[in-house]
Amino acid sequence: MPTINVAKSFKLNLRTITLEFKAGVQEVEEEIASHWYTLLHLVPQPEVEEPTAESEPVAVADEPHEQSEPVAADVSVTEEPDGSVHVDTPEEVDEKATLQAQAESLGIAIDRRWGVKKLREEIAAKSAG
Repeated sequence: MPTINVAKSFKLNLRTITLEFKAGVQEVEEEIASHWYTLLHLVPQPEVEEPTAESEPVAVADEPHEQSEPVAADVSVTEEPDGSVHVDTPEEVDEKATLQAQAESLGIAIDRRWGVKKLREEIAAKSAG
């Protein structure tokens, strides 16, 4: 089984189960290690740390989840102000790029993690005042 190094705790919702990962090095199945959402939470492996029992993924629910559409490897991810993560749709990616350009032209120092909503708020605030 592959070993991964999780940067920050996260939950991975699969079709029939939700896995909760804690930060640190751990062994997981290949399917989990190569999942696009898991890859967003990984950092390079430390030199000599072994997986520990307390860093193993824990199943938190056996309830079925809605199946989502497959996501391409070149996804755009937005970190919301509350710390949650949102995967942008292709339409949102286009709108986000347009809003980023508009914000920069107004002299707004943007954070590339901002989503469409935050960009609109910043542009409106700058335009109003």
